[in-house]
Amino acid sequence: MLVFSFVRYQTPGASRSKAEMLRRIDWGGSVTLCIGLGGLILGLAARTNELLPWSDIAVWLPLILAVVGLVAFALAEAFLAAEPILPLRLLSQRSPLAILLANFFTSAAAFTTLYLCV
Repeated sequence: MLVFSFVRYQTPGASRSKAEMLRRIDWGGSVTLCIGLGGLILGLAARTNELLPWSDIAVWLPLILAVVGLVAFALAEAFLAAEPILPLRLLSQRSPLAILLANFFTSAAAFTTLYLCV
């Protein structure tokens, strides 16, 4: 409560109005990331929850949408975004990439144990 009450810190480049804040949002990156991850989740969920074969359109169509969405996300972050959600230069450095992979595999193991072990 004391920090909230007494510390007044303005970040450099922070906008003042709500319209300026909305202009700073990376809309292209946000939408393409949601499409890519949503397609990945839908495709894998259709395969595992519904026990559909890989050849079913309800499995491979969302997976294709996921690939297209994630490629569009990478292109939007690389060429269009002034303030990207994920600066792609982070993926070329060893430590952020290792942290990303460690978190991914830890989450995958936890969800596998939670949902697939009987």
